[in-house]
Amino acid sequence: MDQAVRRFDLAVSRAVERRSGLSTVHAYMDTAEQTFLAARQRGIRTIYELPTPYWRFTRDIVASETKHQPEWAVTLPVMDENSESMRRRDRELQLADWVIVPSDLVRDSLNLAPPFKAKVHVVPYGCPEFPVPISDLPSPVAQPHSVLRVLYVGSLNQGKGLAYLAEGMTGLEEVATLTVIGSRTSVEPCAALDRFLSANRHRSGLSNEEVLAEMRQHDVLVLPTLYEGLALVLLEAMTCGMTVITTPHSGLAGLIQDGKEAFLVPIRNATAIHDRLRQLVGDADCLKRMRQMAQVWSQKHSWRRYREDLLALITSATS
Repeated sequence: MDQAVRRFDLAVSRAVERRSGLSTVHAYMDTAEQTFLAARQRGIRTIYELPTPYWRFTRDIVASETKHQPEWAVTLPVMDENSESMRRRDRELQLADWVIVPSDLVRDSLNLAPPFKAKVHVVPYGCPEFPVPISDLPSPVAQPHSVLRVLYVGSLNQGKGLAYLAEGMTGLEEVATLTVIGSRTSVEPCAALDRFLSANRHRSGLSNEEVLAEMRQHDVLVLPTLYEGLALVLLEAMTCGMTVITTPHSGLAGLIQDGKEAFLVPIRNATAIHDRLRQLVGDADCLKRMRQMAQVWSQKHSWRRYREDLLALITSATS
């Protein structure tokens, strides 16, 4: 992957050198350094897109999580601050005139970066534009003893907070089921992950259409992530009318009202996850209301709105 993005960056930089009439270049994290250097030589503005929290923020979370959940440590990414790829990300920031990020979390994580001159702007990602009417969704929990259908979608690593989801489901076996959709990201064996998957329904290798179909058959999506730019799976789930339980580190904080369109729980807090699930099991009206509010919210935060906001921002940057 590193070789691929570097070749891409070099190819674009050569195009920038040859192309006439350019006023601005817009480049993505890991693919910007050579492109921005070429742009600087010609006096062309540079816009940098950073989709994930700044790498030093993620490094600190990973280091801390290794101590909190040693059983799951092998599933966490290796964050080498002396690696060329990390140093390149710092150089890209230094070369940017504007930085676009998807959430307040990513913006605030840049406080850990060496000083840079770029202005930082938040443009949240959008929800899919195929809303599913609530009337077409399976009926939500209607009675106290009905089973709450809980779903997790994402990579199978502790960066997503899987240990806290596993613990949060404890004691809910009679009133809730959990489906886990995702693939392993580490080749190292992890006994804790094996136990988690064997105790629940697990599916992997699904297409996006198949994932959306699963969403329509569940009530709640739980994503206890520890670091995320803005998790697209949350936006898809809300479009499908799912109630979402996630952390402020998912990128959703500042975009929704806690307890209205979704639930926000602290990171590393299995008790809070358990309590929110227990609440939804016992309150069918709350579940139905939040599902409806999630879908209403998603319709107001579509990819169409994202494109309009991004275009307006870039237009202002280049005027």
